[in-house]
Amino acid sequence: MWIEINRDQTASHVISSIELKNRWESEKAYRHRTMPGIEAAYMGVLPRTAFKRAFMVRKEDTQLYSLGV
Repeated sequence: MWIEINRDQTASHVISSIELKNRWESEKAYRHRTMPGIEAAYMGVLPRTAFKRAFMVRKEDTQLYSLGV
């Protein structure tokens, strides 16, 4: 599942993909998988009110399902 969040509402807690990769390397947190250059992170408790959209992707299906939030 992918969740789109409101960037304006969450900006103070989001770290960029570059910062996430640097942190991952400096902390040697290799058990965590990331998608370098794509994946950012929200640090802290993410309120549901920050969700804009949610998508479900299944490997056996070529359709993208948009879920109500």
